[in-house]
Amino acid sequence: MYRELPEYFLLWLMLFAATAQAQLPKAEKNVYWAKPSFAPLFIHDGASRNQGFGDLILFELKSSLPQYQHQDMHANFARIMSELRRGTQTCAILHHTYERETFIHFSDTLLLTPSYQLYSRTQRQGEFQQYVDKHSAHISLEQLLSSPKQLTMAHTPGHSYGKVRDAILARHKDKLRIVNGYAGQAPLIKMLLAQRIDLILEFPWVINHQIKQLNMVNELYQYVLADAPAYVPSYIGCPKTSWGKSMISALNNLTPPMHERVKTYLEKYLTVEEQRDYRHAYDDFFAADSTPTRLTLPAIK
Repeated sequence: MYRELPEYFLLWLMLFAATAQAQLPKAEKNVYWAKPSFAPLFIHDGASRNQGFGDLILFELKSSLPQYQHQDMHANFARIMSELRRGTQTCAILHHTYERETFIHFSDTLLLTPSYQLYSRTQRQGEFQQYVDKHSAHISLEQLLSSPKQLTMAHTPGHSYGKVRDAILARHKDKLRIVNGYAGQAPLIKMLLAQRIDLILEFPWVINHQIKQLNMVNELYQYVLADAPAYVPSYIGCPKTSWGKSMISALNNLTPPMHERVKTYLEKYLTVEEQRDYRHAYDDFFAADSTPTRLTLPAIK
């Protein structure tokens, strides 16, 4: 009996150690992929549910990283930023900003996206035409917001409009009336059509998708902005922790690289002309070395 006790004790100790060792890696391998309600990046309902280009990107990345336990997390942008600040095992498709860099590890460039543009109701085009440059046909957001007239603009909390545009909005925040939208972009576009807001800063691919969903014809007018690049890189962002650094390393080591795997996913939400310019910009961008802090790209002429 006394001779058997150490054997049982040793067996128990080995089982306990094996169990503990198995549990720790399992926890470390969990990753929660943030999926905000932001069609067509992520589509949460309807016939195209889970078929947004962000949904397809994450499906590709999950399939390429079988060593991780992948779970989806539906959350708005404010909640996503909160989770990343807290250091939870959350990752998201994001644009880079210097403020975000203080608490987020960014991957190599995931893909290139057409940048935000400005939209009004077509019937109000004449009101803003004075701010459009006659030679380039572009509009200056800085000049527009410097006008005496107080404007009302839609904004989604947690969004970044890029370093340049964020700075412009911050400079004029005292006179710019902001309407916050948490429930996706369709309600904001409906507010614009109902004349409850004056302008929307939005991605062309979002507007194109919503125009189709809402059966709109020539109801929105696009002003091409002169204050920032025509295209901006997007990345995977994970918390600035040892876990987040390891996750980013796994993503950056995929072969072929992420941007080669997902380059065609966004194109279906662009017009024929936008697709042509986008393909040229995409190829030019990735022909050169790019890093997570490369934030500028010349506008397409």
